[in-house]
Amino acid sequence: MSTCMVKDTELIDVHPLQLHFSFRPNKIISCPFHVTNNTDDQHVSVRCVPRLPGADRYYAYLGHVCSVVPPRSTHTIVVTMRQLQQPPDNMDMLDIVVETILGKDYQSETNFKDARKENSRGFREVTLKAVCATMCEKTTSEVIFRCDYNGMLESMDVHPTEPWILAAYKARLVIWNYKTQPGLAHSLRRLSASYDGYVTSVRFIVQSKEQLFVVGDTDGYIHVHDSMTMKRVKEFKAHGGWVTSFAVQPTQPFVLSASHDQQIKLWNWEKGWVCIRTFTGHSDWVRQVKFNPHDANTFASASWDGTVKIWRIFSPTHFTSLNCEDKLLRCFDYYPTGGDQQHYMVTGSYRGTARVWLLDHLLNSAN
Repeated sequence: MSTCMVKDTELIDVHPLQLHFSFRPNKIISCPFHVTNNTDDQHVSVRCVPRLPGADRYYAYLGHVCSVVPPRSTHTIVVTMRQLQQPPDNMDMLDIVVETILGKDYQSETNFKDARKENSRGFREVTLKAVCATMCEKTTSEVIFRCDYNGMLESMDVHPTEPWILAAYKARLVIWNYKTQPGLAHSLRRLSASYDGYVTSVRFIVQSKEQLFVVGDTDGYIHVHDSMTMKRVKEFKAHGGWVTSFAVQPTQPFVLSASHDQQIKLWNWEKGWVCIRTFTGHSDWVRQVKFNPHDANTFASASWDGTVKIWRIFSPTHFTSLNCEDKLLRCFDYYPTGGDQQHYMVTGSYRGTARVWLLDHLLNSAN
């Protein structure tokens, strides 16, 4: 049985009160739970701590599992068990305590401890009991490429018509043919004579007859490569910071690039990669750009300034901005990608918050 140490449930609701791990040997296992803030006008800061000493060795980054839940909102929080040969003999070692205090910004460990000691700031805690069920079914997967000495996988793209997966590590590019299985690897020890940075983003340019793909790096350069030979055919300084994201316009020879320099740029790859337009308006790093699948002349951008801005390619200023409250936005996507249904956008932040937006009303009111 799980235990709940909260008698007054008006402030928060944590559910379910058990962590159900579907255990598999030597696999990373994740388990979600939900925290609902039932207040009308208070944000609630949430953190997870082990119930027993020594539990950190079973969890990955448990000390970083935190969130801020706005009023009348629910956040899904995920805890992750490390790769283990077998579950701990004492399953109580996997129990965690969910602590909450009132506050809009993430609170420090000291603030939580003080609130607990003084029984102040609406401090509440809930203990979640862990349960492990061993998976009997066998699942298979294949490691198509491992690049240990070139760092983590930074970016990847899948070609929509060819059986190709483009993978970018810090200092290496790989195109993998998942039908025939031979991988074409190309080492990028230095992308230019003065290059000392790393690869940050890649994207196929499907519309190009030359089968091109683009690479962004930490020095703000864009590198254009031939997919068949992996040779670099062009490189140029594009931004004053990391190139974080690309988006390819589906009907015109345009590529968007986003950067840590807070700018987005539109390039014409048929005209020698001339910059057509620079889009400004974000006040922090731009993490992602993506064209609207329902209107290829508009696109959106997510930034660490806590906003998603929507633009037309013909204007350097945005016409709609979504304030996501949580800063450090990492990603977004349009949903659905086709049809005549209502159009939504899903945004995700570094703190683990996901939001769903109805775009039809926002876009219609902006027109």
